[in-house]
Amino acid sequence: MPRTGWQSIPSILIFSSRIYEWMTPEFRNALPPEQAHLWKFASYLTTSRFIIASIIYFVVWMGMAFLLARNAGPQAYVLVDTGHHYQAQNIEQIVAWLLHHKMIGGFHFNDRRYADDDLTLGSIDPYQIFRIFHEIHNYAWETGGFADVAYMVDQSHNLKGKMEAMIQTVCTAQELYAKAAIVDHARLASLQQKCSLVEAEECLRGAFWYDVRPVLREWRRGHGLPEDPMQAFHESGYLERITADRAAKNAASVSSYA
Repeated sequence: MPRTGWQSIPSILIFSSRIYEWMTPEFRNALPPEQAHLWKFASYLTTSRFIIASIIYFVVWMGMAFLLARNAGPQAYVLVDTGHHYQAQNIEQIVAWLLHHKMIGGFHFNDRRYADDDLTLGSIDPYQIFRIFHEIHNYAWETGGFADVAYMVDQSHNLKGKMEAMIQTVCTAQELYAKAAIVDHARLASLQQKCSLVEAEECLRGAFWYDVRPVLREWRRGHGLPEDPMQAFHESGYLERITADRAAKNAASVSSYA
């Protein structure tokens, strides 16, 4: 009889420790130097009961992924999925911690409200994504160089158009990244040292509320890109063309069990 709920926790942790033990030098050296392993631990992979997964998630995600990546060798890093965490988790703190230990390899960007919703980036909590980008910029300010991080999108849409949603996410990521880039890090660090919490928060909030869209439009124009990607996509007629093409192909391949 399969165990559920709290009874699952010991077997989950034992299984995780077995993975750690099973790693061999052959596995660690399997990739060429220019490639890297990215370890991603998702709540829905630990147990079928999300509530229980949420309770043990801090242990499994923050600690286990770090340890497994460290044990896998110098090419293994932790992948942060912005939708794989329990409610109110301080993701930017985890990002800062992984940056400090040089163990962050990449992101799967999305947003969530309840569980692993895979919504468009920033559709629920854009301020959290801004704070994550701020930690990346702050690390660069402190160390003099940016971490080598792979930025990826992991989304799934039932009602939104998939292409429009992807464009929306990319534009949102650009905006929030640009906002984080204009934070006055020297002033913020000084305010933090003096424990001037309200002023420090306003330093962050000022950058968050700043409208960077005109700057991004100018940057796109300078790089030969459409100033408004969404408008350009709608005016291109691409969606209508591929919809018609696929409808014709699907109609030709329809089969019947009768």
